[in-house]
Amino acid sequence: MGRDRLVRTRERVCIRPPDRIDYEHLDGPVKGLHETIVVGAGTTGGSNLTYTGRYHPSGLADHLRATLLARAAIHRVMRAHFGAVRDGAEARASRSRVLATERSRP
Repeated sequence: MGRDRLVRTRERVCIRPPDRIDYEHLDGPVKGLHETIVVGAGTTGGSNLTYTGRYHPSGLADHLRATLLARAAIHRVMRAHFGAVRDGAEARASRSRVLATERSRP
């Protein structure tokens, strides 16, 4: 725990316009994990990103590994990843001439 490691996976990605991306992990430590990211309108004019993941481990060992290790690790990685996405989007928006024009309107 508390250490970084490189994990390689192979995923099937399905882009479902206008607002959804689905991932299925085909191999790697979380083979069979299905993830969805949906982008929606925020309540204050921004955007909301919603992440959901589903994993149905087979066997007791996989269930224990998923419950005790993978869930917390995935939660931590996704929080950090979406935090970086948010920070990058906010930085780009603050430099945007288009958004600056929209912000100055009454």
